[in-house]
Amino acid sequence: MMNTIKQRIIITALCLLCGFSMQAQVETKGTDFWLTFGKVSGHKNASEVILQIRIVAEEAAKVTIKYAEVTNPITVNVAANSVVTHTLSAGEKVAAYATTFNFPEKKSVHIQTDVPVSIYALSEAGLGEALADATNILPTPVLGTDYYHLGRKTENPTSDKYDQYVVVATQDGTEVYDNGTKRATLNTGQTYLLQGDDMSGHHITSNKPIAYFSAHTYCIISGGGDNFFQQLAPVNTWGKNFMVPVTNREIELIRVVASQNNTTITQTGGTIMTITGGQNSLTLNAGQWVELKTTIANKGCYIQADKPVQVCAYMVGGKYDGAVNTSGGDESICLVPAIEQSMEAVLMAPFGLSNMQHHFALIVTPTATKNNTTLSIGGAAATGLTGAVWHDNSASGMSFCNITLTQTNDSYFFENQAGLIVYGYGFGPAISYYYMAGSAMRDLDTSFYVNDIHHQDLPDFIFQRHNTDFEANINAEMSKNAGHLKWHVGENEMSAGRDRITWDTWLPDGDYNVRMEVLLSDNKTVKIVESILHIKNEIDGEVCENSSINLVATVEDGGASPNYQWQINGVDVEGATQSTYTYTPTGEDGDIVIITCVLIYDNLCSGTGTVISNEIKVKVNPLISNSVTISESDNNICSDTEVTFTATPDSDDPSISYQWKKNGEIIPEANNSTYTYTPANGDVITCETTFGSPCATPPTATSNSINMVVSPSGVDPSITIRKK
Repeated sequence: MMNTIKQRIIITALCLLCGFSMQAQVETKGTDFWLTFGKVSGHKNASEVILQIRIVAEEAAKVTIKYAEVTNPITVNVAANSVVTHTLSAGEKVAAYATTFNFPEKKSVHIQTDVPVSIYALSEAGLGEALADATNILPTPVLGTDYYHLGRKTENPTSDKYDQYVVVATQDGTEVYDNGTKRATLNTGQTYLLQGDDMSGHHITSNKPIAYFSAHTYCIISGGGDNFFQQLAPVNTWGKNFMVPVTNREIELIRVVASQNNTTITQTGGTIMTITGGQNSLTLNAGQWVELKTTIANKGCYIQADKPVQVCAYMVGGKYDGAVNTSGGDESICLVPAIEQSMEAVLMAPFGLSNMQHHFALIVTPTATKNNTTLSIGGAAATGLTGAVWHDNSASGMSFCNITLTQTNDSYFFENQAGLIVYGYGFGPAISYYYMAGSAMRDLDTSFYVNDIHHQDLPDFIFQRHNTDFEANINAEMSKNAGHLKWHVGENEMSAGRDRITWDTWLPDGDYNVRMEVLLSDNKTVKIVESILHIKNEIDGEVCENSSINLVATVEDGGASPNYQWQINGVDVEGATQSTYTYTPTGEDGDIVIITCVLIYDNLCSGTGTVISNEIKVKVNPLISNSVTISESDNNICSDTEVTFTATPDSDDPSISYQWKKNGEIIPEANNSTYTYTPANGDVITCETTFGSPCATPPTATSNSINMVVSPSGVDPSITIRKK
């Protein structure tokens, strides 16, 4: 193959990454949500509180809001890149405000939209009272059946100041348990509220998915006191690595709760706090928790655990020792997702409240690419974060910054291709809110990654590479028996991946169903995780590992004696200084190679200088040994006996195809790795294998032959005698 490379051609850079995403992820945006509002101290009646739902849309959205106690839903239209705040009416508040202790009631909101949106909710005591907090609302598909509570005990407790949680059932017949004790059976839209002193570590489980809210009625942390309102995430979304940033309060309390025994935690930037109910060490059993304190001077707190944990941050009161109180504010709680839940973009909006004048976004992103973070307000052109003051946490390789949000009626779209997590918070005189504005909500319990992409993100990701890396992430104890971990790509189990956490293979262009099967330690439970993998390369040519590709450079205005320097992936090739070049793969260049040529010119008009050519993108295909052996389930048999023949190729490449033959003739539709039929005496069975890869040697392989020996059936034994 000959390709022409000319001087002074405008070069369009091709994507050299493993692939590109189409942005659909398992995240806090969605199209179906369940919500309830927990009781605020001193406000038994719904008429005494202000409840808001805030909808932020990137695309124009039609939103339906339905209350479990109200027959007729309402419809809200949200324009693209805008925000709509729905303040609940008197009747709607009655239908959404849960106040009954330890008894089912129907106090929920069901929100559905035609396109993905971000939903937030705010619970505030009546105007003139300094009690408020806000939360993001998680989409129904990410809700689970296994939660651990994080709240806290209020200082100076008096009546009606309780830690509290509220759950919403999303299906009929939902059974709710607290530390193994059955608390309620709920139907769709029903809620259950429980109050206590400090219920942190309580294990709340159910037989069907529930929405779970931590909703303290009134909590004091060395300040004036405020209510809490934060939806918590199910255990299967917990991670092992956390970067806890710090708000402009400049000091933060943190709680970490474990779901598995013997969970070991390490942290940088925090101090263990001695507090009733908490642990004084960083080794936790299931349901145990530890409290830490961190500051902005410490660059936040980096937390790692050997098993999944849940982390919440607590905004302290303005009178807390060391806290900055320039904007007022009080206590709030905020869920902190794991770094593993970072995503490329977050759409959010602050709450526009008359008694809260100061609003902020808190962005967490990798230090190396922090300056690539952009912001678009209300759909305007994206810009860098002007004036951002970054705090770099060297232990985690993450940084965070606080950004002032001045447009309370506009959407804020933060983006960084390296990943980010965004929080929102606001202050007013003795009042505040703090919530997790956006992150991914991937299932991290039993999952797998392909080329470092989580399996739930795979369907919307197209890979531009063929050498494909697989990695399992399993947070349960696996069986020790052989076959405890199986991988399937397409219809084939991949023997190269059997019982291996990490493995790799070569896959041609195509769409593949990838399935991982995990046998747990009880040798009974099998967890199955599946996803779709897309591979598509746009290339200029292909070459096998054992062959070469020829290229030639054609020059215009290069002078009388132009010089050349060929490059592979931007690196000079030693000795490749002629106008022609033969590329032979070395095995070290990768499976997609970019070939360019640098012209060193010297002519009368242009003088001397260099110019680089266009790019030639070449796919390097590995060699595949094509050989196959076949075996039979039985031989030397009676007639009318079925026999199964099995083909075992040397390679488990999923592009393989089979063709069975009998007596040298093709058997129609016999194209699987096994073939079953009833043979006749003397039949000769063979199998041919062909690979989709152009680098299979030989292209088609023929197996060994099996000669069938078949004796007639249905002939009764007999004996005849005669006279000699």
